[in-house]
Amino acid sequence: MGSVSLLDNPPHMVTVQNRVASPDSRGQTIYSNVGDPIDVLCSCQPLSASESNFEGLQALTKRFIVSRTWPGDILSTVIWDGFDWDVVGDPQFLNMSLATQHWEIVIEKRGVHNG
Repeated sequence: MGSVSLLDNPPHMVTVQNRVASPDSRGQTIYSNVGDPIDVLCSCQPLSASESNFEGLQALTKRFIVSRTWPGDILSTVIWDGFDWDVVGDPQFLNMSLATQHWEIVIEKRGVHNG
């Protein structure tokens, strides 16, 4: 009988685009894609949705990704559900046992994906 664990049979797929940060000619940080986008099977769960009224109304939507593997870091862009998402904080690897080891990543919606 196959596993029914969400870790082993996740319901979602996200695309991870790794990036590097570097200064432009004016000293502003710019992000450049590195390598090909990587598809990752995962569970992408609701975390929070709030509104901020700093210089206009802005929705802040966060999701929580759980995956056996994770090829990205804090600079990566996650593409999911037609939107670009930023990684919030360092991805965390939980390694208590082989059966339950996994990555946990918090992402925040940036905007519609134009890819």
